[in-house]
Amino acid sequence: MIALLLRYWQVGAGMIAGALMVTPFVYLYSESITRKVVAVETLQKTIKIINDRSIINDQITSDDASSLCSSLGLSDADSIECLRRVQQTDAKP
Repeated sequence: MIALLLRYWQVGAGMIAGALMVTPFVYLYSESITRKVVAVETLQKTIKIINDRSIINDQITSDDASSLCSSLGLSDADSIECLRRVQQTDAKP
């Protein structure tokens, strides 16, 4: 009877020891996977931002000065100043 209890105690202790030995490796592996997932998500967001910026740049370069300033929703005086500045910037080589 005591031998049987001793055997089960050893099996339980062995399972606990094995779990304690494996835990750091499982933790490090999961951290590695998490870092890779975060890196991929960040890269995807960066690519989306660059693509959106490219679309915005194309719209801005295709618009003339008056439509560009009117799309900003400025008052009349500010819109005139915006037109002057945009035309001045376009005139510079």
